Amino acid sequence: WLGLISTTLGMAQVLHATLNHASLNLGIPVESGQRAVGINPWAAYWIGAKSGTIALSEEVSPARLHSHTEFYNDWLRPQAVDAAAGLKIEGDRGEMVNLLAHFPLTHSDTYGRAILQVMSRVRGTLDRSVKLARLLRHESKNCVAAAAIVERSRCAAFVVESNRLVREANQNAVDLFSRGSPAFVHHKRFTLADNVADNRFGVLLAAMSRGIPTERSSFTFRIGAEAWEIMMAPLPEPRPDHGVLSLLPPTRMVLVLLTELAAHTPAGDLKALSTAFALTPVEIALCKCLLAGDTIDGAADRVGITLESARTRVKRIFQKTGTNRQSQLLLLLSKLT
Repeated sequence: WLGLISTTLGMAQVLHATLNHASLNLGIPVESGQRAVGINPWAAYWIGAKSGTIALSEEVSPARLHSHTEFYNDWLRPQAVDAAAGLKIEGDRGEMVNLLAHFPLTHSDTYGRAILQVMSRVRGTLDRSVKLARLLRHESKNCVAAAAIVERSRCAAFVVESNRLVREANQNAVDLFSRGSPAFVHHKRFTLADNVADNRFGVLLAAMSRGIPTERSSFTFRIGAEAWEIMMAPLPEPRPDHGVLSLLPPTRMVLVLLTELAAHTPAGDLKALSTAFALTPVEIALCKCLLAGDTIDGAADRVGITLESARTRVKRIFQKTGTNRQSQLLLLLSKLT
């Protein structure tokens, strides 16, 4: 039971006040811990229980059945709270809100039924609060997503959730999705037409959705003769410390910008690089390959040099052109063509 709770201090105060009104001085500890979730033997029961379920631990899964577990010996027994009563309310898309009251097993007869009565009285209020939190979170995410793309009129801009659900998109993005290339939306979920690029997108999206720092937030890819750059940035998520929104955990959204760099260009189109930036013929050839959507490895093969030589030359190109990363270089090259 410990570690499954996800509720607000306000709701805990409601329970405490109600218990005081019933003249029960229980001293109920209410705790949470990510560590406990993975080892909690009661987790399976609560995951499978219906929303609105109220139960006593001794009735659904007695503590004596779990006396050999790490959870019982390291978490419950030292605190002398080896019995509990709980209320489950479902949040949104697998989220679970549990209001739990722990007490010594020796006091189960005294406290168990009384706490069940209290929970039955607050169940409706908690259920309505969670539904309101879900609605408010949905509306706030719509506002954040719409604000993120309002000034992005020069490229395809859209906002996705961790499951690729498209929350908002500008007209450029809608037009690209309608074409089906370089990306499309199926069942409201975004996919890149190139499998390799789509896998890279999925890895970055998963990391950003979990708040994990990433070394790169953009990459280029090619669809036929077209070269594209995709840039991603996590949007800030409000984290209320109190109020009804704190009943549900925040979810992070990611802003995605999709820009066409240039179609595959003939050799003569980049000859100006020699005059403008003093690039050598090999460096210009590398620029052509990168602009066409090749990786540095692929560009090295096409030009006929080693990968290490290609990396060294690309760094030299950065220095000559005043760019710091590959996406900046590609944008510069696309403007020149």
